[in-house]
Formats: sequence, structure tokens, C-alpha cells
Amino acid sequence: MGQLVSVIVAVYKVEAYLNRCIASIVGQTYTSLEVILVDDGSPDSCPAICDAWAKKDARVRVIHRRNSGLSDARNAGLDTARGAWIAFVDGDDFLHRRNIECLYDAAVATGAQIAVGKMQRVPAHGRVVQEEMEPADIRPQVLAGQKLFEKIVGDTYDVNFVVAYNKLFAREVWDGLRFISGRSHEDEFAATAYYTRVEKVCFLARELYYYVQREGSIMRKPSREREMDALEALRLRARYVGSVYPDLKTGAQYLYWNRRLCYLSVWRKCLMDENRSIYAEDVHAAKAAVKRIFSHYGWKTRLRGMIFVLSPRLYGRIVIRRKL
Repeated sequence: MGQLVSVIVAVYKVEAYLNRCIASIVGQTYTSLEVILVDDGSPDSCPAICDAWAKKDARVRVIHRRNSGLSDARNAGLDTARGAWIAFVDGDDFLHRRNIECLYDAAVATGAQIAVGKMQRVPAHGRVVQEEMEPADIRPQVLAGQKLFEKIVGDTYDVNFVVAYNKLFAREVWDGLRFISGRSHEDEFAATAYYTRVEKVCFLARELYYYVQREGSIMRKPSREREMDALEALRLRARYVGSVYPDLKTGAQYLYWNRRLCYLSVWRKCLMDENRSIYAEDVHAAKAAVKRIFSHYGWKTRLRGMIFVLSPRLYGRIVIRRKL
């Protein structure tokens, strides 16, 4: 039996999915677990579902708290976790039955402080056939330093390396580190922070985490405030990466400005109504960044940049709506 793994599950308004989520955790082939269900003041039947699982399985603990968001829910789990390793699961998602086993074995074998598995997007009520894996199929790739940060900047950006929920973390990674309270895109902020703390990360190119796409998810609803949080996270990443890994500076800036073009286009009318002159200055800065940065990339990226320089409104219609 390996070291204890604490699996932290943030729970809020996911009653239709929660039983499947918890069943996929307690049914793991790796059994040395504590499952921390953090009920973030959910107004539906989620609290009762959590309590029922705690009665059924001694490894399950429940924290009931007043609603304050995903970051605070995860932090509450971190504050009480006893495991040598930490994993996060969102309450509407679920795991491959060998998720913890594969990530734990890969981390131990490579000496990595973080093990990353692939995330598979699945429909809300779709059926998933779990892939069988032989030991020979599970060959972790080890990344460190600049090679690691290449995964979270530029056109090599890989969401598998950004989200928190498809990973297994050595406990010390989170010593003195927490998700930022009150922020959206908390994983974008956290990824930059925890990767600065580790010597190496290992990656398994196998679908071990099932991310459920549902219409009611908060991340599927447009929000100017959430978009501003995302931009701030990417701005801070660009500043850090540019200072530590100069070769990645352009890629980090590209990731920020590519997102900012979308922001300036989608929220164009709102921003102009608030202050037309400030919006004009922001667009001018964005056009200068496009000319400076986008030329380093392929024709499609350059074309998108040219469209924005021509017209942010046209950019919104062609690039964003038609997904150029």
C-alpha cells in the first residue's frame, strides 16, 4: 500500500452528477485514500449526498461551509488534508478507475513532485468506455524548467498542464500556497505559482480524468469579470516567464495578447460606452502588440492579427464567432 492520497472534491449544485463523481473516487484501484467532500453551501441535495457517502465509506469526510466559491472550497480541503499527496476533483466530473494509481506510480518512478494525466471532455450524460492500460503503455514524460513552461505559453499552450484537477501533487507543493480567493480562472493563477516550486513534472499521455461539459457550468457563461481575471493571470505569467526564461517571453506575451484581442472585441460596446478614449488607447496598444508579436507565428495567427488591426469589430465577427 502506498502513501495516503487526499482527494479534495469541491461540491456546489451538482446533484445530478455527484454520485458518479464520488463512486469513481472510492472505486479507485489505488485504495490508500481520504476523500474530502467540501460542500460549498450547495442549496440542492448535494449536502445529503455527501453525508450519505461518509456513512457508507470510512475514507470519506465531509466539510459543510457557507458558499464562498471554488477557490475557498479547495483551500478548505487543503487546510484539513492529511495525505502525502493531493488531488482535486470537481463535483460534476469523474475519474478513470486507475487515475490515482497511474499518477502515483509515475510520480514515484520519476521523482516528480507533480504528475499530470490527460483530460477528456465528455458530454454531460454520455457514456464513457474507459481505456484499458498495460504497464508498458504508461511511460511518463518528464519535464522541467523551460520545457515545462513551454506547455503553458504561446501556441504550445496545453490546457492539461494548466487545470488543477487532472494532477497529483506532492503535499509540499501546497505548503504556504493556496488558490486565490474571489478570483475566477483560479487554475491559471495557481499553475504559474506551483510550477515555480517544483524541480520536475511527469506527464502521462492517457485519458485519466473525465471533464463533464454541461450547459449550466459557470465557465460556459460569458462574464467580463471572469475575463479580466484570466487576463490578469496571463499578464502575471508573462511577466514571470519573460524574466526567468527570455526565450519564452514572446510566447508568454502572445498568450496574453491573443486573449486580450478577444476581450476588446467581445466587450467592445460596453468598454466604449464606459470610456471611449481609454478603449481607443487599449486598442492602439493591442494593435502595436499584434504587429510586434504575431509575426512570429504561422499564417493563420498572422491573419487573425491583421483582421484585428483592420477592425476589432470585424475580428469579433470573423475570428471569434466563426472560430477562425
